[in-house]
Amino acid sequence: MKGLSEMENTPFFSVVMPAYNCEDTVGMTIDSVLNQSFIDLELIIVNDGSTDNTQQVLERYHSEDSRVKFKTIRNGGPGNARNKGIELATGQYLLFVDSDDVMKDDTLEVYADHVKDEKIDLVISSYNMNVLDGEELVDTRLVKAPNQLIETHDDFLDNVYPLMNKQLMYVAWNKLFKLDIIKKYGIKFPPYNSCEDRLFNIRYFKYVEACKVVSDVLYDYSFDGKNSLTNKYFDNKFDTFVEFYRELLALTKKHEKGF
Repeated sequence: MKGLSEMENTPFFSVVMPAYNCEDTVGMTIDSVLNQSFIDLELIIVNDGSTDNTQQVLERYHSEDSRVKFKTIRNGGPGNARNKGIELATGQYLLFVDSDDVMKDDTLEVYADHVKDEKIDLVISSYNMNVLDGEELVDTRLVKAPNQLIETHDDFLDNVYPLMNKQLMYVAWNKLFKLDIIKKYGIKFPPYNSCEDRLFNIRYFKYVEACKVVSDVLYDYSFDGKNSLTNKYFDNKFDTFVEFYRELLALTKKHEKGF
């Protein structure tokens, strides 16, 4: 375990979490971050205008551990909250966590090991998807990534489509990003309730040279089909997928037929 004496002013990891009306689950998620075996981190929680007791939970954790920082903003959706978190982040590497999910105890330690070679711009991990019906767990599915080292931008673009087919490229929370790339190029989540992860990823992919895909299962994602934003109707939902498709083709046409 990395000792406190080894920590510098700039944390190795910034973990960004949007939080909206999650008083019942956010404590579990915060604990999973603070209990990491690798402790050189900051946890930035953006309270997205919650109307329940989320604020009080965040205040308690902040008072108990200086690594927990939070900002309360007007409700604007998860993408907007993540953008605020990115603005506040100061670490070398960035990852996202949702306020009803958990990180495995060694997630950050494993990620740190994978980026010992500083040329790595992106790490993509395996994950578990837990399908819920309300609070009842109805199915668990492992989304497995192959161990793969991609060393050039062209090779990375060649692998975008095969990795999409493995359901590894759409979400943000199974990835480790370099914060300086995000800040240098002003990469942000669009203000949508659908497809915002995909568009953020595509915008980051433009600048990826070296990438590691790893079989380590580093995230447990909980998906409640009845209540998820993914399955809800939004007026511009189709338009967001068209935008994603266009940005994907602007990134690479190497697998245009498959896209």
